[in-house]
Amino acid sequence: MLCRRFMSLAMAAGLAALSLVLIPAEAAAQWKDIECSASKIEMPGMKCRQSPSDSGSSGTCTFENYVTFGTNAGVYFNAFIYVNKISRCYVQATPAARFEQSMKGNSWIKTNGKDFTEVRAFQGGYAMNFATNNNRKCVAYYQPGPAHGSGYAYTQNGYFCGPANRDFSDAQLAEQLASLKITP
Repeated sequence: MLCRRFMSLAMAAGLAALSLVLIPAEAAAQWKDIECSASKIEMPGMKCRQSPSDSGSSGTCTFENYVTFGTNAGVYFNAFIYVNKISRCYVQATPAARFEQSMKGNSWIKTNGKDFTEVRAFQGGYAMNFATNNNRKCVAYYQPGPAHGSGYAYTQNGYFCGPANRDFSDAQLAEQLASLKITP
């Protein structure tokens, strides 16, 4: 039987971050710093963390969670990847409405976010702009990886926040995403 995994936004390891991964409260504290060369997602000059593997809703699959985050040239960057590790399993896509609901429910964004745009299609996934209370312009995104089984080999999501009062365009988001190194 194929494993399926619905994902929602969560805070993890005290990061002001998005994650489309369900993380039990006791597991959130277990995120550990790792060398970015060992991460499945990285951006040059950023920090990386990994959470313990989980077994999905059926208990017979293995999924890994990684995050890369930090600030470069005034842009705060945070990206997660949720990776399937067993060939008969897959990661299920997140519908746009669930992405929006989960993003707005994220504790950091709920406290600091405002002026949300509508969710829009973006490079096979979704994007949604918002501002912070100190007027930094941000864009959150979600993208599935390559097709695998009835779902995907991995999904990635995260957000970028630029300097105050400077909008973040889809072209800038695409440029930032192109600088990610993903090795599922």
